[in-house]
Amino acid sequence: MRFRVLATVWFAVCGAMPLLAQALPPTPSAPVPAQPHSRAKTAPPAPSPPQAIFDATSLGSPLQLQSNWRVGITSDPSASSPSFDDSNWAIRNAQAFISDVPDEENEGSAPAVQNGSGSTAKPATNAGSQRYAWFRLHIKLAPNHGPIALLIELPVSANASFSLDSTGNNPDVYANGRHIQPEGPHGDAPQRYQLISRIYDLNVPASETSLTLVVRVLYLSTGYGAYTTFFANRTFYLGNPGDLARELNLWSNRSLFERLPRLIYCVLLALLAIFLFALYLTQRDPTEYLWLALHELAQAPLGFIELAGSSARIDTL
Repeated sequence: MRFRVLATVWFAVCGAMPLLAQALPPTPSAPVPAQPHSRAKTAPPAPSPPQAIFDATSLGSPLQLQSNWRVGITSDPSASSPSFDDSNWAIRNAQAFISDVPDEENEGSAPAVQNGSGSTAKPATNAGSQRYAWFRLHIKLAPNHGPIALLIELPVSANASFSLDSTGNNPDVYANGRHIQPEGPHGDAPQRYQLISRIYDLNVPASETSLTLVVRVLYLSTGYGAYTTFFANRTFYLGNPGDLARELNLWSNRSLFERLPRLIYCVLLALLAIFLFALYLTQRDPTEYLWLALHELAQAPLGFIELAGSSARIDTL
């Protein structure tokens, strides 16, 4: 009996569930947010070239200019001006060897054209213009700075001897567009003498806090004098003229000290020549003394000639 009652209740509940589901109002679904229209993403702006500025505001002792040099190859003389746009030039540090920089004048030359004879010819660009390798450095100075000079120092070993191929390819220095003549012997024509360490008085007014230092040399792509080895035998110092003069004096003393054995040897050769002349005059018979004395006497001045030549004073002999 109980089983029948429970079964009747169970079937009654199961039959009422669909009717109850139809009587309840439908549950409203959450509205789907409208998707915004996708827009084309704009490309990020091209990064601007880095500002290569050498900070010399704390200039006390001489500073070595060894970074942030802008290097370019061009025959445009306006590259010595501080307003020249070198933002696209390569940045190099003052190392013994630097990598090549783009040669924009050759890359941008005009294409070949057909001439009347059927052969192709490439028109020359900047015909007759001397091409240079330019090294530009933007320097920030402190307000009301004192006198400022530049020292281009060569290794002492590079001046240990005098040779004919050690002349030429002297750099031209510009400070804010002004061509600066070096100090020292024959500063008005340094290209006619052997390379030596020199001081350049930049003459920057105390009110100017921006200095564009430009160094120019003849463009040589290969060889020992190539522009890629420009810093191999040159060290640049920026500082007070008095401090740089003391540094240059030390360089001269080191140079003289390296040549001192050679000078002593030349003096001994001169004494040996005098002794051989005395033997020849006293004995008269062996002519070998005379020829040997002349040989030693010819070699005796070579050390002093090298000393004068390596210090750009060859004309003082």
